[in-house]
Amino acid sequence: MRDFILRRSAKILPTSKILRVLTILLIPTSVFPFDGQRKGFNAGLGIGFSPSTNFDIQNSVDESNSAFTVKVLVGYGFDDKNLLTYQIIGNSIKSKVLDNSEIVQGLDGIQWYHYFRGPSGDKIFVSAGIGAMVFATPYSNLGGRGLGFELGTGYELKRHFQLELFYIWGETDSGNNRTADHTMLVFLLSAHAF
Repeated sequence: MRDFILRRSAKILPTSKILRVLTILLIPTSVFPFDGQRKGFNAGLGIGFSPSTNFDIQNSVDESNSAFTVKVLVGYGFDDKNLLTYQIIGNSIKSKVLDNSEIVQGLDGIQWYHYFRGPSGDKIFVSAGIGAMVFATPYSNLGGRGLGFELGTGYELKRHFQLELFYIWGETDSGNNRTADHTMLVFLLSAHAF
């Protein structure tokens, strides 16, 4: 009986492998991520510069600085013109007014892109976002989270590369009645895989 089962399973195994391979090959490529179409799964990474990063803690501690900025996103394209993403945009600065400590601020939330096709086929886009404004300092009584917003525009240089300009603003609350207002102007070069 055991030999019969082993012989039988040896015959089934190659057939099932062939069926699996054929099934994978016959599925339309539109369901696979990174098929070159914005519709479907998207991922991206952007690096850039923020010439103006500002925080103001209850009108008592105010600092404006420039910073290197990073953006990471994942999302879904509903068609070639509309994309909804979850993103993190942030930067880190050495704060002169807070004893040269490292300060991190950014926006962690949802962003919508809408692309417009120009007369020569080029695409410009606008974006809007909402999420958690994040402010991290070594001083636990100053850092916090709150509501943040983003408005942006940009130009698609090539199919997967774009220049972006964002304005981000929001307010954070440290939980001990200390709030801080934040603004960030951000220029990015980003790559989107779709």
